[in-house]
Amino acid sequence: MFFSMLSDRKSKMYKRLTKLDYVLSGSFWGLLIIGGFSFIIGLILQIYKVEWAFVLTTIGQTALVSVLFTVISKSSFFLDFFSDILEDIIYSSGHVTHRDDKEAIWERITKCLFTSKVPGLHDEISKTIKDTYIPDSKISYYNNYRQLIDIVWVDREKKMLKTIDRFTFDLHTNDKERFCFERDNWIPKEKTEDYDARRKVTSYIVNGEDKTSSLKERLLGDDSDEQIVGTDCYKVEVWLEGSTKYHIEQTTERTFCLDDDCYSGFKARWIVNDMDVRVSYPNDLDVKYISRGTADSFNIVKNDTNSLDIEYKGLILQNQGYILLFTEKKHL
Repeated sequence: MFFSMLSDRKSKMYKRLTKLDYVLSGSFWGLLIIGGFSFIIGLILQIYKVEWAFVLTTIGQTALVSVLFTVISKSSFFLDFFSDILEDIIYSSGHVTHRDDKEAIWERITKCLFTSKVPGLHDEISKTIKDTYIPDSKISYYNNYRQLIDIVWVDREKKMLKTIDRFTFDLHTNDKERFCFERDNWIPKEKTEDYDARRKVTSYIVNGEDKTSSLKERLLGDDSDEQIVGTDCYKVEVWLEGSTKYHIEQTTERTFCLDDDCYSGFKARWIVNDMDVRVSYPNDLDVKYISRGTADSFNIVKNDTNSLDIEYKGLILQNQGYILLFTEKKHL
């Protein structure tokens, strides 16, 4: 439909340019010059009482009236012609990119779009899309997010499990300036006195450079707006700069008790394009996945007695993702 509209616009422009060639042709200007010259000479000869002077003035008047009529008849063409040019300039991506009121333009267009679809809710929808899904920080999105999760028993009787997670993804940013990149690690509170349930980063590589020793970890305070009741949040931070694309390879380990914590998951902080998750686990453990608010369900590539592979070929928006549920198999 878009290309059809573009073709129609080009066709109209061609027809108008054809008419413009006529207006600016030699016959047009020749008629204007001859008419003006004849009219002026005729007036001069009338001063000297030349009998046939009126013939020249009549010819000049006729020619000038013809020119005037042509201009008037083509006035709508000129208006349409320049309107099309201005419209192409105003709505071109090159022009809009340099405007300071892009958000206001977007809000007006969005309002026009949603007014007919969901009257009464267009303002709320526009605000939600703008505040939630349009990046307002240096980080734009993750691309090609790959996660390999190995789950093993540490102590079968105590139901202690260990997960080894390997993440790889491309982090895209708006510019090359220095910024702090954070990853969150949430664990249940008051159930981990006997063991350390934090997700420990054992390897962190950015664009081929080992950044493991540069990582900083801090515990989020209970008064933080990000804090969730009943949990502790540990933030792992690293400073990055000098590129707009960072290939990140991260390996983490986590030990936990199945009775205290029976799930793991991913909740997107930034937009994710294309995710693939592969889980391997013991035969006496069952792993189920639940979609976390995504527009479509994950595609289950493989699901057997000790492995689960899921993928999402599309956009995962902020606060969306997946949850993995762990349960012990009672009978083998």
